[in-house]
Amino acid sequence: SDLPRLRYVHTTAGYRDGVSASKASFVQEGFDEGFALGAEAGLRVGAVLGVLEGIISAIQPARMSRRVVLRKLLHEAEADLSLQNVFGREYVDEDGIWKWDVRARDEKEDVTFRDIADSHPLIVKWKDIARSLAQDWGLGDDVF
Repeated sequence: SDLPRLRYVHTTAGYRDGVSASKASFVQEGFDEGFALGAEAGLRVGAVLGVLEGIISAIQPARMSRRVVLRKLLHEAEADLSLQNVFGREYVDEDGIWKWDVRARDEKEDVTFRDIADSHPLIVKWKDIARSLAQDWGLGDDVF
């Protein structure tokens, strides 16, 4: 009889349609979340690298040895803050979930992507280094 064959065809087609619709929905949702977190993290990485580059540019040529040391530090920051490191397996699991502790800026509010990016261990490390260098050069501690 054709009935079992028709049932099989419709069941298979329904399954495929369901998987396709579900996949599109979840892929878009995952992209949206990843994009938002990536944008926040990228903003902070750019700020850190910008502060370091600004300090290097401001150093007088007479202090070239200090500039060389800071350039080396900048290259270290660029490597540390690369996309592969910031979102590597050490910090993000296979499902795209961050592994570091996060606190909301305001305890009365929910955690935001900004909070997540601000709490990333590499971003915290390099913001502290850049802030300390800014203080050393008399730029104050409010560079971020």
